[in-house]
Amino acid sequence: MLDGTIKFVQKVVPVTDSAYSFIVDERPVTLYFIPDKDQFPEYVPTILGESVILQPTSFITLTESRQVIFNILKKISLAPGGKIISGRVTTSEGGRVAEGVTIQSVENISVVLMINTGQVVSTTETDATGYYEFSGLPDDVYQVMVLFPLNEAQMPPVEVDITLLNAELNIVVSPSGSFDTEINAVLLAQSIQFDELPSVVALDTAPFVLVATTSSGLPVSFTSNAESVATVSGNMVTLVGEGTVTITALQHGSAIYKPAEIVERTFQVVQITAAEDPLANISVSPNPVTDFLFVNAPFPLQKVTITDVVGRSADVSSEGKQIDLRSFQPGLYLIRVAHGNRNRTLKIVRQ
Repeated sequence: MLDGTIKFVQKVVPVTDSAYSFIVDERPVTLYFIPDKDQFPEYVPTILGESVILQPTSFITLTESRQVIFNILKKISLAPGGKIISGRVTTSEGGRVAEGVTIQSVENISVVLMINTGQVVSTTETDATGYYEFSGLPDDVYQVMVLFPLNEAQMPPVEVDITLLNAELNIVVSPSGSFDTEINAVLLAQSIQFDELPSVVALDTAPFVLVATTSSGLPVSFTSNAESVATVSGNMVTLVGEGTVTITALQHGSAIYKPAEIVERTFQVVQITAAEDPLANISVSPNPVTDFLFVNAPFPLQKVTITDVVGRSADVSSEGKQIDLRSFQPGLYLIRVAHGNRNRTLKIVRQ
């Protein structure tokens, strides 16, 4: 490369032996190995000198026969994480081929992800639209670069920080062979987990707690679409009339997280007489309770759930209609007893 250009001397596809030889002259040369991604998925394209970045130290001058040890880079493993680096690789002027750059398409372009020490974490290829993605990354600062043939303009690594947010790195290749990059922070996704509610609830059911959490840890708010049937205050539902009501769980997002997709629970509130409802005459004793609570019911108990005032719930054993509350802290709790498709909620005080 005395004139600053790089030309292929010899290309062998595939190389099947550990030894490889070729004829050279006094011009500097380098070697570039591209591993078969199916046979050797843990290895990455490597330039002589254990690098993915073409640099002057990659070249050697051979004036006589000589054995050169060529070490192929291997991907390093990282602890699993939840962050994503993604983006698109495009060419300027509508993707037309221009002098200095011979990219025919944004598809199947190799993109490399490295940690800041230059060690390769992962490689991928762009799809038909130029899109690429690295997912499951732990919080850190990384380097991203596109691999072009060595006789074309080479892209330097771009630093991408995902210690706080996901990142979108878009790369535009210009006709002159220069590279423009744009990095955008991307809000993290979150979801709501909202406990199921019974489809039918008796109007005389005591106020009960809604239980919902988010994958982000952010608080959930609730709304009622029929306050003539049920009202919501914080996470507490109070039934006020017969009818159908939908309770919606929402999380509006933050500076880090996108708004979560809403989750709805719909149920019917009905007036049930004692003759219609086997749970109508159920009771608990003693109340207040210090250790064991007894459920007075004329049938075996299917499921008993205890919920504290902040919405933390746990299923408890009710063998023999006796519930052991010795491990619970003093305070107000709601006991929900299930039988068939009916539920009854009662307030208790643990002393």
